[in-house]
Amino acid sequence: MNEKKVVSRRLFIALEIVCIILIACLVGATSSYSWQINNKNNTISSLNSQIASLNTQISDQNNTISSLRTHLAILQNQISNIHIVSTVNSTVGTENSIVWAGNQTRNIAPDTGAAWGPFYPNSAGYVLVLVSSSNNSTYVQVLNQISNSVIVGYDRKIQVGFNGTAVFPILSGPVFVEVGDSLGEATITVSAIYCY
Repeated sequence: MNEKKVVSRRLFIALEIVCIILIACLVGATSSYSWQINNKNNTISSLNSQIASLNTQISDQNNTISSLRTHLAILQNQISNIHIVSTVNSTVGTENSIVWAGNQTRNIAPDTGAAWGPFYPNSAGYVLVLVSSSNNSTYVQVLNQISNSVIVGYDRKIQVGFNGTAVFPILSGPVFVEVGDSLGEATITVSAIYCY
């Protein structure tokens, strides 16, 4: 029986050593995995910060692109106005011209018009109105206020259709340019140039 106690005791000690080794391995593995998890969390956090920074840079670049596109449209409009003024001066035979409305786009409802003005010419001359429209029933009309009580309204509406030009003689005094469509909704782009 003593031998059984010795064997049981040796087996118990061996099992204790194995348990201690297993516990030590478990603690080591747990701390190792904990360290690795913390390291991965730090890496994830760092990458998320980089992503946020890159998203901010993308947003800034998109804003810059939008601003540059707006600036480009303004410059293209100015070039178009210069070309229009040059064409008007050579076509009408006037020395001077002023762009009152340059390539302005508006949406109009059926049987209504969009008005520009009042414009104040410094002498008699002409108003040249260039129109591009989404409808073929677009017209141009000009009103010229000569004094407080006298308004000259050209009784006719010049039909310009999809694309056209209308020329009206004017006197000094406030001038209003109206572009409308008699049949339906339209998107119009208008340039009005005073030639003198």
